[in-house]
Amino acid sequence: MIFNGISRITVKEWKSWFSVTESANPKSQYGHTHLVAIPGADFSSLKNRLRPFVERAHADARKKFHDECGIDLDPLSGGGSANITYPSCLPTKQKKGLFGETLCGILIKSFQTICSSKWEIPAYLFRYHETARQHLHRLHFQEPASSDIPGRQGNDFFSSLS
Repeated sequence: MIFNGISRITVKEWKSWFSVTESANPKSQYGHTHLVAIPGADFSSLKNRLRPFVERAHADARKKFHDECGIDLDPLSGGGSANITYPSCLPTKQKKGLFGETLCGILIKSFQTICSSKWEIPAYLFRYHETARQHLHRLHFQEPASSDIPGRQGNDFFSSLS
């Protein structure tokens, strides 16, 4: 199955990396999927499978933030800002949070167990993370930048039932 042009990670693949427990209340629209890492699992293959999803999820925000700040990734342009990129220059805590948001969307598409409905995630809304944009701006213009920035306000991604 294809998800935004990328081959979806199957439940069988997830179960090769994690012990998976799914539960859903048939009387509600809520469910729970619990993943516990399997000791000795080959997580290098998981990393390779996740990379295209994460890159695609951040492509829009990366372009928007780089364009707004005038960040040029061409090493021959003389702009000197190629080492300031979204999301890699964000503090570790924020990068982990962004990864978690992306991972939730990937898991929703992989498991599709909640209410037996098909979930669609047409867009991640990282482009609206104003504090991340401000952080990049400060770094680009060599202004003092905090080692921690506020998280997002709950508008992680847009999803809908199809």
